[in-house]
Amino acid sequence: MVGAFQRQSVSQHLSRRPTWRGLSKRHGRRRGKNKESSKIEGPFNYHDEVDLLIEDLSNLGDGVAKVDLPASLLVQAEEGETLPASKYVVMVPHVMVGERVRARVWSNRGSHSLADLVEVS
Repeated sequence: MVGAFQRQSVSQHLSRRPTWRGLSKRHGRRRGKNKESSKIEGPFNYHDEVDLLIEDLSNLGDGVAKVDLPASLLVQAEEGETLPASKYVVMVPHVMVGERVRARVWSNRGSHSLADLVEVS
């Protein structure tokens, strides 16, 4: 021992370091992920244009609009089950509360869609 620390050989030191493979597993990164299988189905298709009323702003400043889901996407609840929300959230940047806008959806997420601003009505 040298002082309060014990000297280690390089091979001992390297054997305790995590590998990149171990890090990617620990942090949830998956290699070779199929993009087709990762698409989330939502009420909108890619580049659908929708008319929205901006009701609120998110913490990042994006406009939040809530859209009624079509009846075909609503699930009928059986006894003892809860119904999913009948509103779907669409986030649009560069808008203010109270504006009516036309937006183009470019991404569906699990609970909301992201859209680009096309025009303010």
